[in-house]
Parts: sequence; structure tokens; C-alpha cells
Amino acid sequence: MDEQQAREDIKLIRDMLERTRRASAESGALFIFWGVWLILGLAGQYTLLFLQRYDWIWVNWAFFGLTGWIVSAVYSIRRGRKARMRTYAQSATAFVSIGCSIGFLLTAFVFPLLHIYPYAAIPVNIALISGIMQFVQGGIFRWPLLWAAGILWWVGAVVMAFVPGEWRGIVLIPLMVLGYLVPGLIFRARFRRSGGDRAAE
Repeated sequence: MDEQQAREDIKLIRDMLERTRRASAESGALFIFWGVWLILGLAGQYTLLFLQRYDWIWVNWAFFGLTGWIVSAVYSIRRGRKARMRTYAQSATAFVSIGCSIGFLLTAFVFPLLHIYPYAAIPVNIALISGIMQFVQGGIFRWPLLWAAGILWWVGAVVMAFVPGEWRGIVLIPLMVLGYLVPGLIFRARFRRSGGDRAAE
């Protein structure tokens, strides 16, 4: 291998690492968004429960779920158009996110409407799917914090199995903070410290 080839190989590796950092930062932005958005959705749910407006809870979650998916789709499409080349990490993360999003849709809306299981089981199933998503993405990015977040979601699912149904949403709040917001904020902070925002412009 000559010197020129070695330099090209090093440049290629550096480019791939930079794209992977950008992919992780993009995931961080979505983690932050979903963490905040779902906490707001839970606040809306418990406000409606307090007001005894049980018939509006579905409207609350339909709003937060639909708008959240639209924002995520638009964000991902726009980022995809700006990217000159997709890395393995970006492609793998996209497929994992899409697959889990379909799982969330079926778990939170379709299956309860079909009376496959009661509404009280929704938070448990959401935690299970979130754990899978975080754990797999931790493998993609080689980041132990995401593995830990995935395990935390699974532990939360087990804990919720012993919590009365109407209070399971409360258990979701610390899970969203530790499983979505904290990894997302760390992703973004690391990316900015490396000058990624300037490089991505």
C-alpha cells in the first residue's frame, strides 16, 4: 500500500466517523423532541383525568402522536436530503426507528381499539418497544449509555406491571427523562463540542 492510498483510506475513515457523529446528533435531536413531547402528552392525560374528561384522553394522545410522527418524518426527510451520502449507522438507525414507530402505533392505538388488551397495558408495551429501540441503537453507535437506557426501559416495564393501571403513566416520566432526554442532550453536547454544528452547515 503506497502513501497516497493510505492517506485516502484515512480520509475515508475520518469522513465515515464524522457522518456517524452527525447521525448520532440527529438522533439526539429526535430523542429530545420525543422526550419533551411525550411528557407534555402525559401532562395532558392527567389533566383530563383530574377534570374527569375521560372521553378526551384519546384526542389528547391522537394529537401528540400524530403531530409527533409528522414532525419526526419532516425532520428526517429534510436531513436525508441534505446528506450527500448515508452511512450504515444512519440507514440502520432509520430502519430501527421506523420499525419501532410502527410498533408504537400498533401498541398504543390499533391493538387496544381491537380489544386485544386493556388500555392499562399500553405503557408497559411502550416501555418494551422503547427498550428495544434504545438497546439496538446503542449497538449501532457503540454507546453504552444507550444500552443502559434500553435496559432501564425494560426494568421500567417490569415495575409498571406491579403499578395500578392509572398510575403507570407516572412511571413513564422518569423513563422518558433518563431514556430520551439525557441521551439526546449528551449527543447534542458532544456534537457541538466537536464543532459538528459548524461542519454540518
